[in-house]
Amino acid sequence: MQHLTSVENSTGGSWRIENISVPFVDGILLEAGRLWAVQNLANQVSVIRLASDSASGTVEQVITSPDFQVPATVARHGSRIAVVNAKFDTGFPPTADQYEVVIVDGR
Repeated sequence: MQHLTSVENSTGGSWRIENISVPFVDGILLEAGRLWAVQNLANQVSVIRLASDSASGTVEQVITSPDFQVPATVARHGSRIAVVNAKFDTGFPPTADQYEVVIVDGR
């Protein structure tokens, strides 16, 4: 099982975030107690509400798009998120001629 880990910057201590199983996480965005976890091989972004101590969380939403092609990272702008397609499905290193940033509702 794959899991997310939280790290305390000042001490370097780390712990597993309980109640969350999100495989293939590549990029993450943390903002106001919510974590957007880009799941590259699953072609989706899971939005997780973290507990105040970041020790546990709940998946609030799973964002998908037919335009995702092995997404790798995420940025947020207002209520939308921008997801970069890595296209690892074309080979490694990727052999695609062009790459996209896919904009979707990220609420």
